[in-house]
Amino acid sequence: MTWGREGQARGRASSREVSLSAFNYLQFDHGCQFITASTPVALEQIRDWERRGFLKHWKGRLGTYDAATCAFKDRTEECGTGTPDDQGFCNILCKGDIYVGSYCMVDACSAMYQLIGIEVKWDERMEHGQVCHETSALPAPVQPALSYNQALSVRRVSPAATSGQAHLCPNGLRMQVTSAAWQPGHGWELTTETGRGQKRRGQHSSLILADQMNVRKGSHGYVDMQAHNFCALAERVRAVKRSPRYSLMLALKQGAIRAPFDGVTVRNSSIIEWISRDTSKPGRERTDGVECWVAVTTEAFAQEVISEMPLFYNGEYVPQTKEVLMDIGSRIWDALKTILQPFIEGNPEPTYLRAQRWASAFKADPLGGPCMTELGLRMAACGDFCLSSSAEGAILSGIAAAEAIAELISQQSPTPTAQRAS
Repeated sequence: MTWGREGQARGRASSREVSLSAFNYLQFDHGCQFITASTPVALEQIRDWERRGFLKHWKGRLGTYDAATCAFKDRTEECGTGTPDDQGFCNILCKGDIYVGSYCMVDACSAMYQLIGIEVKWDERMEHGQVCHETSALPAPVQPALSYNQALSVRRVSPAATSGQAHLCPNGLRMQVTSAAWQPGHGWELTTETGRGQKRRGQHSSLILADQMNVRKGSHGYVDMQAHNFCALAERVRAVKRSPRYSLMLALKQGAIRAPFDGVTVRNSSIIEWISRDTSKPGRERTDGVECWVAVTTEAFAQEVISEMPLFYNGEYVPQTKEVLMDIGSRIWDALKTILQPFIEGNPEPTYLRAQRWASAFKADPLGGPCMTELGLRMAACGDFCLSSSAEGAILSGIAAAEAIAELISQQSPTPTAQRAS
């Protein structure tokens, strides 16, 4: 089971749909722009998703763009020529195919949920958390639970009897664990709040934290874990430095930008790091004369904006208003017009323009290991803060955490009332 508050699977694979009419909408991948694989494990997983139709090979005109000379170089000329630290935006200049979600990046996540039969619960808020030491009989059946890193706000999570199931805890998590030791025969019990009161959600044997925000106090995803054994894990995750970005979503009349590329890593620009003609991706083709574009800023620009409008005030997360994001979007659009000036005639007026703050876009110093575990609490932490802040890094980290929890579950015999996860 997945608990979420965003209405869809999100996180790094965020996409946005803007309705124009009952049967027409704009679509933007404003988070993860594509997926690559440099390791056999990730490549095998990606190719499996491609066979199942979740991902498609993006065969667009990809490469590098020099903002100083306005020169485009095809990716085939650049692959393998850079240093390990200069492989372009999200390693697009590494050898190998480039993949995107079949219709948008977030749809790939939703399709995967359906494949493995995970029930998805959205717009719920998790409320309280504590360790449960009671030895009373468990209600049956025990629900399988998987949660996703952009789900709800959790304040209560209490170990309950072992169910043989796994629960991936999402973004917006607030929980209190008062015991450092795992009690044999106990697991995790979740309670949610929907605005109409609290509701207990059953017992789950394991917990996976899949977002760095789970340990950042004041953030939407903060998890207030009081277990002694959790402190070291939380401190290491919290210490990973974020590298923010802003994404610009832009809709223009077809041909307004006559660039010789569909996706480029940008060089010699202090503001723009990546440009994509989103409409060029497979499954995003349009017949209404509109093109959707996405630009991702540099860290330097994002840090400058954040210094003007901090992420936190008095320890509380500060959301950005529609007006603020439109203003930031206009600044990015002006910079984009400047570096693409040779390919733009006149001053085209966007039919849609909006920026999106991506405060945790990348990690400056990931932990280096595939995941972290606290076996005493049957808990793991995984995400783009572990190996690398790429889609591939997140995939490998998630696989490692799942394998660690699966191994834990296999080593313990289930209680008579428990149901094993398939």
